This record gives sequence, structure tokens and C-alpha cells, in this order.
Amino acid sequence: DSIPLISRKDVIDFHAKYYNPENTSFIVVGHISPDDVIDTIYKLFGDWKKSSEFSLPEFKIEEKGNHFYVIDRSDLTQSQIRLGHIGIVRNNPDYFPIILDNYILGGGGFSSRLMERIRAQKGYTYGITSSFSARRFPGPFTISTFTATQTTTEVIKEILYVLEDFKHNGPKQKEVFDAISFFTGSFPLKFETPSSIARQYIEIEVYGLSDDYIETYQENFSQIKKEDLNRVSNQYLFPQKMIGVIVGNKDEFLAELKSLGDVEEMGV
Repeated sequence: DSIPLISRKDVIDFHAKYYNPENTSFIVVGHISPDDVIDTIYKLFGDWKKSSEFSLPEFKIEEKGNHFYVIDRSDLTQSQIRLGHIGIVRNNPDYFPIILDNYILGGGGFSSRLMERIRAQKGYTYGITSSFSARRFPGPFTISTFTATQTTTEVIKEILYVLEDFKHNGPKQKEVFDAISFFTGSFPLKFETPSSIARQYIEIEVYGLSDDYIETYQENFSQIKKEDLNRVSNQYLFPQKMIGVIVGNKDEFLAELKSLGDVEEMGV
């Protein structure tokens, strides 16, 4: 309902407030002359005036127990499931062990804990992933999967079981070794193209990362110990504070889902 109410002036005001020189960085990668690039930027943007004082909005994060939002689609034979909670900022000093930890939990494809339990052992889904989206503000930790309608609640139970176990027991030593090998071995792929190189440098700029971020990237992973992952598993995973969104035929799972937390029905 709000979209038709947006006026041209609203768009212009938004652009003037948030698109401004003090909030902009240029990253240029290619077979080019730095002097030519600087001259071009000054020609195109030299008269770009500063806007009014820029400030990021404040976000209030409400923490509560497991809470599930259900969107009823009686025509579906499968349920789409998204679970998550508040994660981390990008410049968190634990960023590297957290990303390594998540690779073992649900980011590492068929080798991950979630995939092993819910696909390989239980046969409830063809795929399940987890990720930390680290941003300037705490981004979400999310788990994404789908399953047949009749196994909706069972899948959520299994996800919570895996999270609880991983939170308290952490990964195995071989899992740590394999995850470190993946991240250190795949590092050169981040510099295959000009676009991927630019992406690395814009992250450094936007998130205020250290100047030696690229030079120390592999070392930051290779020096991680199992004890580090045990700590971050316990510190950053909250299986009792999950927010869930389930889209599916509610008549098949709603009553059982209520045993796992608060349930709220929503329309679309």
C-alpha cells in the first residue's frame, strides 16, 4: 500500500540525502592510468556539492524466544523455510572464525552439518544452507531450506537440534582442517577478474577493514584453532532465539509448529 504513495519529491529528497560525496567511494581496476582516472572523476564529479549532515538511522533489535511467522499457501505441496537471528557486523574481530564456523555448520555444501543431518540422514530436503551476512550494522544469520509439507515441523526440529549440538560441542578437528584448506585454497579466486578485485577493495573501504586485510587474509584463516570455533559457536549461535518464516499449507503443520515457539499467521 505504501508504494503508490511515494512521490517524485520523495525520491529526489532521498537521493539528495543519501547519495553524496562524503558517502561515496570510487574503486577503479583495469589497465588504466591513475592520473587519467583522477582527472575524469574531477571532470564528472568535481562540482558535486555536499548535502546536509549525513547520519545512519538507528536500529533497535528486539530479542525474544523462537517466533515463527506462517504464510498460508494451501496450493503448495512443499514448504519454504527461513530461520535466523541477528548476526554480526563486518569488522567484528571474530569475523574469520565465525565464517569458518558457518562453513562447517551450513555453508560448505554437502560436507556441512545441516546438509549431512537433514538431507543425507533424514532425506527431508535436497538442499539447506546457512550464512552470516556481515554488514555495517549487525546483519542476519540465516538458514534456508525447503521440504515436503508433511515434514515441515520435523525439519525445523532437526535444524534446532543441529544448532544446539553445534553451539555446545563445536566442530571436529578434521572439519576445522578441511574448512581452513577450503578458504586458504580458494583465496586466489577472489582476484580472477577486475570486478572481483574491485569487490575486495570496496569491502575494505565500506566496512573500515585494515589496510593489510588482503595480505593477511590467508593467515587469518590458517591460524584459527578448534578452540576458537568452539568459542564462537557458543557465543554467536542462538537456537532458542530464532525467527522463522514458513510459506506453505498451514493445515498440515501449524498445530505441531506451536510446540517449538510462538506462531503468528501473516497475509501477503
